[in-house]
Amino acid sequence: MGPEHTALPGPKHPREISAWRAAACLPARIAHGRPVNLAGRTIIAALAGYAAALLTAGTPSAPAAVTGCALWWLATARADLAPPPGR
Repeated sequence: MGPEHTALPGPKHPREISAWRAAACLPARIAHGRPVNLAGRTIIAALAGYAAALLTAGTPSAPAAVTGCALWWLATARADLAPPPGR
């Protein structure tokens, strides 16, 4: 019999590579963007989520209110980041 053939590892999935690249670029995007505005949005979202959790404690709407504050932060934080490298 001939030599055994082993499969070579193929290229990684493009989405996996881009996710790691995006995570690696995030500190630079924050530093070159508007970090004070981003910190302000973070504080506002955290305080609003905390207040919502206190005011609606024990009700079914408490997790929804906190999730809404987190989603607001995620939706608006991108405006304070610098463009990714290469754009």
